Amino acid sequence: MSVVELAEGVGSRSERAPTGRRAVEVTRPLRLALGVLSLLCFGAGSVAALVGADSVRLAALLFFCGVGIGAAPWQLLPRLRGYERLTLTFVTGVSVMTLVPMSLVAVDYWHPQVAFVVVAAAALPLHLLGLLLIWDEVRDDDAQAWPSPWFPLARTRAETRRLIGEGLPASAIASAGALLCLVAALGHRHMDPGYYGFPARIGLLWDVGLALVLAGLALRGRSEHSRAIPVFLLGLVLTLTPALVYDGPRSQSAAKHIDFVHHIEAFGTLDSTVPVYNAYAGFFDAMAWLSSVTGISESLAFATVWPALLGLFRVVVLRYLAGRFLTTSAQCWVAVTVAVLADSIGG
Repeated sequence: MSVVELAEGVGSRSERAPTGRRAVEVTRPLRLALGVLSLLCFGAGSVAALVGADSVRLAALLFFCGVGIGAAPWQLLPRLRGYERLTLTFVTGVSVMTLVPMSLVAVDYWHPQVAFVVVAAAALPLHLLGLLLIWDEVRDDDAQAWPSPWFPLARTRAETRRLIGEGLPASAIASAGALLCLVAALGHRHMDPGYYGFPARIGLLWDVGLALVLAGLALRGRSEHSRAIPVFLLGLVLTLTPALVYDGPRSQSAAKHIDFVHHIEAFGTLDSTVPVYNAYAGFFDAMAWLSSVTGISESLAFATVWPALLGLFRVVVLRYLAGRFLTTSAQCWVAVTVAVLADSIGG
């Protein structure tokens, strides 16, 4: 079993899920990572806000708001498998980030920092309880908490070598291709997209990189990580390249939406002349709350990279959704790949 399979407890509908003690053991690395990273990011973001380290505050509190808050209530359910846990984490995080600021606007009490403190006060104890639960599992004399020095990569040295050898070609080729694409994108900043967009102007290096990523997809092995890594890299290349080569977001309505967000930050409500925006202002409320908490100062730049951040979450959710209907891991990743490709062209 690979690191992704152990850390994520993967499985589609027809694959046998771990049961009993084994189910708890399989999910432990992911639970530990979510709990520790969430606490560290909250601490680092809070200190950075006090000392004025804006970049650290932004990165740390963005992770805590997007992942840490959503992961907190599920830390006490150790048998939730990886894609299911991460999907619930993202859905819960987005729900909290939407419902909390909507409530503030509804009661005419726009104090986002106060609301963040309340939410954090509810989330942090859950993470601490989750880590204590892991500690109890490790101290259990009747359980083999850490099966081998290779855990969670693999249970034996031979299995570790087998898994690395199996997944290395696809992952290495896709990683090299993604690196070439990003290097090409960094060399073509501030591009005028023209009629056909960046593919017609970015040059051969990016095309070669994309071809290598696609080759990594074609060479995927039997293990979960050899199928997952190329798909994640494909989504990253297709969303991060426009963010690097263009000076603004791909959506032409982004500037108008940013103005809505700034209006909510300033006045605590959205007062648009278009009634549909006032009736469905949850997205703008959420972004206004997130901007106030994390200290986002360059809203246009953040909107430019937002599709790349959202794309990583989307791949995980799509993999979980595909696993509810398809019978094998290979079929699931083919479905996710098609969805990623369709989304890149607006499908």
